[in-house]
Amino acid sequence: MTRLITRLVTGLIGVWLAVAAPAQPGPDDNAPLVELPPLLVEGERRLPPWLYAEADGTEYLSRCTSSTTRGYIERRVAQMHGIRSLIPPAFLLQTDVPAVTVLYSQSLRAQTQDEMVKELMDLRRRRGGSLLRNSRVGSVPNLMLEDRDFFAVFAYIDERNFRPEGMTVAVDYLDFLLERRTPALPAWLRAGLAGLYAQTRIDRRATIDPLLWVSTAESNAIGANPDWPRTLVFAQDFFSPEVWRDEPIGSVRGRTLRAQSLLFVRWALDPQHGAREAFWRFAAAAAGERPVTEEMMDEYFGFGFSDWRERLSDYLPEAVRTALELDLSPPPRRRVRVREATPAEVARLQGEWERLSIGFVRRRYPEFADRYIEQARATLTKAWVGGDRSPPLAATLGLCEIDAGNDAAARPYLEQAVAGTVVRPRVYSELARLRLAETESRRTDSAGLWTPAEIAAVVEPLHQAFMQRPPLPDAYRLLAQTWARSEQVPADRDWQRLEEGLGLFPDDVRLAYEVAQVHHRHGRNAEAVAVLGRAFPRVRDDATRRRYAELYALLNPPATP
Repeated sequence: MTRLITRLVTGLIGVWLAVAAPAQPGPDDNAPLVELPPLLVEGERRLPPWLYAEADGTEYLSRCTSSTTRGYIERRVAQMHGIRSLIPPAFLLQTDVPAVTVLYSQSLRAQTQDEMVKELMDLRRRRGGSLLRNSRVGSVPNLMLEDRDFFAVFAYIDERNFRPEGMTVAVDYLDFLLERRTPALPAWLRAGLAGLYAQTRIDRRATIDPLLWVSTAESNAIGANPDWPRTLVFAQDFFSPEVWRDEPIGSVRGRTLRAQSLLFVRWALDPQHGAREAFWRFAAAAAGERPVTEEMMDEYFGFGFSDWRERLSDYLPEAVRTALELDLSPPPRRRVRVREATPAEVARLQGEWERLSIGFVRRRYPEFADRYIEQARATLTKAWVGGDRSPPLAATLGLCEIDAGNDAAARPYLEQAVAGTVVRPRVYSELARLRLAETESRRTDSAGLWTPAEIAAVVEPLHQAFMQRPPLPDAYRLLAQTWARSEQVPADRDWQRLEEGLGLFPDDVRLAYEVAQVHHRHGRNAEAVAVLGRAFPRVRDDATRRRYAELYALLNPPATP
C-alpha cells in the first residue's frame, strides 16, 4: 500500500502561498469543518487556459496569469539557489523525478470550490449514515502531498496582492528536504541546519539574525555579560542519537541541544573561524553513519571535544548579540518560459495531483475516497484514450490503480512505463512487487526454490530502480526477499546492492532482517550475524526482537556434545 505523507503547509513556500478564503459555510457555521484537497470540478464554465513551465526540477501547471506564474517561478528558483549556496545540495533530498506544483488563482477558487462542495455534500447526503453528515466541507488552501519518490504542491495565489520580491521558502519545506535526505542526517545536524535557516533572510547575501539561546531572557543576559553562566551539553551526549531520540523537546536539556546545534552550525559557517569546509566534511562523515568520536573531531577540526565545547561557549555572546552575513553565489538569470499547456500535460499533472489526493482522503475521510479515485481516473484516462501513450502518463495511471487498490489494472500500465524507461523509481519497485506476487501465486509448493528466470523477472526492474533517485527501501527489501527464494547464489552486484541498502537505511530493521536471511540461505552465516548485530540496537519492539533471536539461533546452533 502506498505510504503517503501529508503536510498541511499554510505558507509551505512562505509568504508566497496565498492566505485561504473562508471555507464554504454550511447550515451551521459551528459544525465541524472537513477540509479536503482541492477537487477541480470545473463543469462547463469557461476558464482561463492552463499554463505550463518547467524549471529547477519542478513542473508547473498554472491557472494564474503568465506574469504571476513567471514571477512565482523565477523568485522560487532564486531562493532555492540561495539555500543551496548556504547548505550544500548533498545534504538535501536528491531526486530525479520532477516535482509538480499546481498554481490556481484565488479569484477562481470560489467558483471551483462551490462546484466541489455541492458535489461532496450531495454525496454525503446520499450516505445518510455518515458520521460527517452534520459537518461543513471545504478545500485545504495550500497542501503538499508526498509519495515514496515524488511530491506535489497545490497553492492558491492572491494575484491582486502578489509581490514576487516578498516570497521566501518556508522552514517547513527546507526541513522536508533535510528529513528526506538519504541516508538520514544525524538529528543534531538536521536541527542545526533547519534552525539556522529559520533565522536567515536570503537575497544577494544570507543575513542570519542574532541567535536565540534557550530563552530570550538568557540570550539577553549572555549578550549583556559574556561571563554570564551557561551550560552547554557535553560532546558525547550532543552527538549521541539516543540522547536526541529520548530527550523531550520541551525540557531544558532538549532546548539546549537544539540551541547548541544551531550555535555549532553558525560557528562553523562564520568566516572568522575558517572552519566551513572542514565542517561540511565532518558533517558528511557523520551522515554516513560514522560515529562522532573525539578522534574524528580532531581529524577535521584539529581539536578535541573539550576545546569544541569551550569554543562554542566563547562564541555564544557574540552570536546572541550580532547578525551574521554570508556571501552567496549569484542566482541564475535565465528567464523562465511560460506557455499554454498541452492537453496531455494538463491531464498528466492534474491527474498526478489527484492521484496523490487519494491517500490523503482515504486516511482522513474514507467515505470520499471513491470520488477522488473516480476523478483521478477520469482525468488520466481521458488523455490515454485521446492517444497519449507516453511513459510518464502510463506510470501515473499505473500508480493511480495501485493507490486505488487495483493491482491487476495497474500491471499493463507499469509494464509499458518500464518498457519506456520512465524516470520513476516507485514504478520499477511496484512492478517487481507484482511479479514477485504473481510467481508466488502460481507455485503450489511454497517451499520450492525459484528458477533463474523467475528470479530475473523480479530483479531486473529493481536494478533499474537502483539507478534512479531517490533510493527506495522497498526496492532493497524486494531484492532480499527474491534472493531468499533462490537456489542460485546472488551475483556480486546483488550482494553489493544489499549492502548499499543497509547503508542507506540503517534504521530499517526489517530490511536488515531480510538481508540476514539471504546470507543465511546461501551459507554466509558470519555475514548474517554481522548484519543482525549492527541492526539489533535499533529494534524497538518485542516481536521484532523475537524474530531476530530466532534467526540468530539458526545461525549459531548449540554445539553437539
